[in-house]
Amino acid sequence: MNKYIQLLLFTVFVLCMCLLLSFCFDISNLSIALILGIGLLAGMISRFFIGYFIPNRILFRSRFIIYGIGFGIMIGLVIFIISSDKEQSFESQHLLICLLITIPLGLIVNGTIYYSRFRKLKKRTNINIENQDLISDFAIYSNSEYKSVIGLLLLSNNKLSFYSATNGNCIFEMALKDVNPIIINSKFMSIPNGFSLNNKINSVKVAFPHYWTKLIEKE
Repeated sequence: MNKYIQLLLFTVFVLCMCLLLSFCFDISNLSIALILGIGLLAGMISRFFIGYFIPNRILFRSRFIIYGIGFGIMIGLVIFIISSDKEQSFESQHLLICLLITIPLGLIVNGTIYYSRFRKLKKRTNINIENQDLISDFAIYSNSEYKSVIGLLLLSNNKLSFYSATNGNCIFEMALKDVNPIIINSKFMSIPNGFSLNNKINSVKVAFPHYWTKLIEKE
Protein backbone atom coordinates (compact mmCIF):
# COMPACT_ATOMS: atom_id res chain seq x y z
CA MET A 1 0.00 0.00 0.00
CA ASN A 2 2.87 2.36 0.77
CA LYS A 3 4.17 1.95 -2.78
CA TYR A 4 0.82 2.99 -4.22
CA ILE A 5 0.71 6.03 -1.94
CA GLN A 6 4.22 7.00 -3.00
CA LEU A 7 3.28 6.58 -6.66
CA LEU A 8 0.17 8.72 -6.15
CA LEU A 9 2.12 11.45 -4.38
CA PHE A 10 4.76 11.41 -7.12
CA THR A 11 2.09 11.68 -9.82
CA VAL A 12 0.41 14.60 -8.04
CA PHE A 13 3.78 16.32 -7.63
CA VAL A 14 4.60 15.94 -11.35
CA LEU A 15 1.17 17.26 -12.38
CA CYS A 16 1.51 20.24 -10.05
CA MET A 17 4.95 21.04 -11.43
CA CYS A 18 3.65 20.82 -15.01
CA LEU A 19 0.77 23.18 -14.20
CA LEU A 20 3.15 25.55 -12.42
CA LEU A 21 5.52 25.68 -15.39
CA SER A 22 2.67 26.06 -17.87
CA PHE A 23 0.53 28.72 -16.19
CA CYS A 24 2.94 30.60 -13.92
CA PHE A 25 6.09 30.55 -16.05
CA ASP A 26 4.37 30.28 -19.47
CA ILE A 27 6.54 27.33 -20.55
CA SER A 28 5.53 25.50 -23.72
CA ASN A 29 4.32 21.91 -23.64
CA LEU A 30 7.39 20.81 -25.63
CA SER A 31 9.74 22.29 -23.05
CA ILE A 32 7.75 20.71 -20.22
CA ALA A 33 8.04 17.35 -21.99
CA LEU A 34 11.80 17.88 -22.32
CA ILE A 35 12.10 18.70 -18.62
CA LEU A 36 10.14 15.57 -17.67
CA GLY A 37 12.33 13.55 -20.03
CA ILE A 38 15.48 14.94 -18.40
CA GLY A 39 14.13 14.04 -14.97
CA LEU A 40 13.31 10.47 -16.02
CA LEU A 41 16.63 10.06 -17.84
CA ALA A 42 18.58 11.44 -14.87
CA GLY A 43 16.78 9.03 -12.54
CA MET A 44 17.55 6.05 -14.77
CA ILE A 45 21.19 7.05 -15.22
CA SER A 46 21.66 7.45 -11.46
CA ARG A 47 20.06 4.05 -10.80
CA PHE A 48 22.26 2.35 -13.41
CA PHE A 49 25.33 4.20 -12.08
CA ILE A 50 24.97 3.17 -8.42
CA GLY A 51 23.77 -0.28 -9.49
CA TYR A 52 26.45 -1.36 -11.94
CA PHE A 53 29.46 0.93 -11.47
CA ILE A 54 32.34 -0.47 -9.39
CA PRO A 55 34.33 2.48 -8.01
CA ASN A 56 37.76 2.38 -6.43
CA ARG A 57 38.22 3.52 -2.84
CA ILE A 58 38.90 7.15 -3.85
CA LEU A 59 35.81 7.43 -6.04
CA PHE A 60 33.67 5.73 -3.40
CA ARG A 61 34.75 8.24 -0.76
CA SER A 62 34.05 11.04 -3.27
CA ARG A 63 30.55 9.77 -4.10
CA PHE A 64 28.78 12.75 -2.52
CA ILE A 65 30.75 15.07 -4.80
CA ILE A 66 29.64 12.97 -7.78
CA TYR A 67 26.02 13.11 -6.58
CA GLY A 68 26.26 16.89 -6.28
CA ILE A 69 27.74 17.31 -9.77
CA GLY A 70 25.03 15.13 -11.29
CA PHE A 71 22.31 17.10 -9.52
CA GLY A 72 23.86 20.38 -10.70
CA ILE A 73 23.97 19.20 -14.32
CA MET A 74 20.29 18.19 -14.22
CA ILE A 75 19.22 21.54 -12.72
CA GLY A 76 21.40 23.39 -15.24
CA LEU A 77 19.69 21.63 -18.15
CA VAL A 78 16.24 22.43 -16.73
CA ILE A 79 17.12 26.12 -16.28
CA PHE A 80 18.58 26.21 -19.79
CA ILE A 81 15.39 24.79 -21.31
CA ILE A 82 13.16 27.20 -19.36
CA SER A 83 15.21 30.28 -20.27
CA SER A 84 15.64 29.21 -23.90
CA ASP A 85 11.90 28.63 -24.21
CA LYS A 86 11.22 32.23 -23.21
CA GLU A 87 13.87 33.61 -25.56
CA GLN A 88 12.98 31.18 -28.36
CA SER A 89 16.65 30.38 -28.89
CA PHE A 90 19.15 27.68 -28.01
CA GLU A 91 22.77 28.76 -27.51
CA SER A 92 25.60 26.49 -26.42
CA GLN A 93 27.29 29.40 -24.63
CA HIS A 94 24.15 29.96 -22.57
CA LEU A 95 24.08 26.24 -21.67
CA LEU A 96 27.71 26.43 -20.53
CA ILE A 97 26.92 29.43 -18.30
CA CYS A 98 23.96 27.60 -16.76
CA LEU A 99 26.13 24.57 -15.98
CA LEU A 100 28.95 26.69 -14.55
CA ILE A 101 26.43 28.19 -12.14
CA THR A 102 24.39 25.11 -11.22
CA ILE A 103 27.20 22.53 -10.83
CA PRO A 104 28.81 24.41 -7.88
CA LEU A 105 25.30 24.95 -6.45
CA GLY A 106 24.61 21.23 -6.80
CA LEU A 107 27.84 20.46 -4.95
CA ILE A 108 26.96 22.89 -2.16
CA VAL A 109 23.29 21.99 -1.80
CA ASN A 110 22.90 18.33 -2.74
CA GLY A 111 26.40 17.06 -1.99
CA THR A 112 26.74 18.89 1.32
CA ILE A 113 23.30 17.85 2.58
CA TYR A 114 23.92 14.15 1.89
CA TYR A 115 27.41 14.30 3.38
CA SER A 116 26.15 16.09 6.49
CA ARG A 117 23.45 13.47 7.02
CA PHE A 118 26.07 10.75 6.57
CA ARG A 119 28.41 12.33 9.13
CA LYS A 120 25.60 12.72 11.66
CA LEU A 121 24.63 9.08 11.23
CA LYS A 122 28.21 7.92 11.78
CA LYS A 123 28.52 10.04 14.92
CA ARG A 124 25.25 8.60 16.23
CA THR A 125 26.70 5.08 15.94
CA ASN A 126 29.93 6.09 17.75
CA ILE A 127 32.08 4.84 14.87
CA ASN A 128 35.62 6.16 14.48
CA ILE A 129 35.03 8.47 11.51
CA GLU A 130 38.74 8.98 10.88
CA ASN A 131 39.46 5.26 10.49
CA GLN A 132 40.38 4.92 6.82
CA ASP A 133 40.04 1.12 6.90
CA LEU A 134 36.28 1.36 7.29
CA ILE A 135 33.82 1.40 4.39
CA SER A 136 30.33 2.59 5.25
CA ASP A 137 27.23 4.04 3.60
CA PHE A 138 23.49 4.52 3.95
CA ALA A 139 21.60 1.25 3.60
CA ILE A 140 18.26 -0.46 4.20
CA TYR A 141 18.27 -3.78 6.01
CA SER A 142 15.43 -6.27 5.51
CA ASN A 143 15.15 -9.22 7.88
CA SER A 144 13.34 -12.55 7.82
CA GLU A 145 10.10 -10.88 8.93
CA TYR A 146 10.30 -8.53 5.93
CA LYS A 147 10.78 -5.52 8.18
CA SER A 148 13.00 -2.78 6.78
CA VAL A 149 15.36 -0.66 8.86
CA ILE A 150 17.18 2.41 7.54
CA GLY A 151 20.71 2.83 8.83
CA LEU A 152 24.44 2.53 8.26
CA LEU A 153 26.19 -0.47 6.70
CA LEU A 154 29.77 -0.87 7.89
CA LEU A 155 32.53 -3.08 6.48
CA SER A 156 35.73 -3.44 8.51
CA ASN A 157 38.70 -5.77 8.09
CA ASN A 158 36.94 -8.85 9.43
CA LYS A 159 33.24 -8.14 9.91
CA LEU A 160 30.11 -6.63 8.38
CA SER A 161 27.69 -4.76 10.62
CA PHE A 162 24.60 -2.59 10.41
CA TYR A 163 23.46 0.23 12.71
CA SER A 164 19.99 1.70 13.00
CA ALA A 165 19.58 5.34 12.00
CA THR A 166 16.91 5.78 14.70
CA ASN A 167 18.97 5.10 17.80
CA GLY A 168 22.41 4.07 16.54
CA ASN A 169 22.06 0.52 17.91
CA CYS A 170 23.79 -2.36 16.16
CA ILE A 171 21.19 -4.49 14.34
CA PHE A 172 23.58 -7.23 13.26
CA GLU A 173 27.29 -8.02 13.22
CA MET A 174 28.69 -10.84 11.11
CA ALA A 175 32.16 -12.24 10.52
CA LEU A 176 33.03 -11.89 6.83
CA LYS A 177 33.69 -15.62 6.58
CA ASP A 178 29.99 -16.14 7.41
CA VAL A 179 28.75 -13.71 4.78
CA ASN A 180 27.87 -15.16 1.40
CA PRO A 181 26.81 -12.07 -0.58
CA ILE A 182 24.55 -12.57 -3.57
CA ILE A 183 23.51 -9.55 -5.65
CA ILE A 184 19.79 -8.78 -5.57
CA ASN A 185 18.01 -6.76 -8.24
CA SER A 186 15.14 -4.31 -8.21
CA LYS A 187 11.79 -5.38 -9.60
CA PHE A 188 11.91 -2.51 -12.09
CA MET A 189 14.42 -3.21 -14.89
CA SER A 190 16.30 -5.69 -12.64
CA ILE A 191 18.93 -3.13 -11.63
CA PRO A 192 21.28 -4.29 -8.82
CA ASN A 193 20.30 -2.50 -5.62
CA GLY A 194 21.87 -4.56 -2.85
CA PHE A 195 22.89 -8.04 -1.78
CA SER A 196 21.65 -10.87 0.40
CA LEU A 197 23.67 -12.05 3.40
CA ASN A 198 24.13 -15.68 4.42
CA ASN A 199 20.70 -16.55 3.10
CA LYS A 200 18.17 -15.21 0.61
CA ILE A 201 15.89 -13.75 3.29
CA ASN A 202 18.08 -11.21 5.07
CA SER A 203 19.45 -8.56 2.75
CA VAL A 204 20.72 -4.98 2.55
CA LYS A 205 19.93 -2.42 -0.12
CA VAL A 206 22.94 -0.18 -0.69
CA ALA A 207 24.54 1.87 -3.46
CA PHE A 208 27.31 0.19 -5.47
CA PRO A 209 26.42 -3.37 -4.39
CA HIS A 210 29.05 -4.91 -6.71
CA TYR A 211 31.73 -2.87 -4.94
CA TRP A 212 30.59 -4.13 -1.53
CA THR A 213 30.46 -7.78 -2.59
CA LYS A 214 33.87 -7.47 -4.23
CA LEU A 215 35.39 -6.15 -1.00
CA ILE A 216 33.63 -8.80 1.12
CA GLU A 217 34.86 -11.62 -1.10
CA LYS A 218 38.36 -10.12 -1.14
CA GLU A 219 38.52 -10.00 2.64
